[in-house]
Amino acid sequence: LAACFDVAIRAPSSHNLEIWRFLDVRQPEARAALNHLCLDQPQVREAANVIVAVARPDLWRVGAKRMLARLRADAAEGQADANYRAWLPRLMKKYEIMVPLLFADGPHHLLAPVKATLLWAVGQFRPMMRGPFGRAEQQMWAVKTTALACENFMLALAAAGYDSCPLEGFDEPKVK
Repeated sequence: LAACFDVAIRAPSSHNLEIWRFLDVRQPEARAALNHLCLDQPQVREAANVIVAVARPDLWRVGAKRMLARLRADAAEGQADANYRAWLPRLMKKYEIMVPLLFADGPHHLLAPVKATLLWAVGQFRPMMRGPFGRAEQQMWAVKTTALACENFMLALAAAGYDSCPLEGFDEPKVK
């Protein structure tokens, strides 16, 4: 299971921000409560392990800081690959400027319309990423990115000889 989690956390993710979390629910009381919130489906009740994947769009800052630290370390070490060395300054600017511009919407996402207008205007003159804007788009982005990690996890489980079953039918607000 640990090796499969390792594969999951190496899944491709948008901007390498890795905004997902996996929760391995093992405590009997928590399993019973989760089973009830999953509408008492037999897949949850009978599973050897119950893993909950959580999309956390609010963690983009953590991912951006981690990527920037890694890029700075690579620059300090003087990576051998000349192409990568040439791209390092642009990649660092991506995490210093572009990622915050894309994901920071201010308190209660009040700046999302301003940001959308600004990026639309810039996009008239050059190709430009234009979202996600606002809470709904950020949540959709996070769910799609988390789904990639889930797919990697499930493929790793299958390669290790285990079965898995994705589950959607549950009371999401109460599970949160």
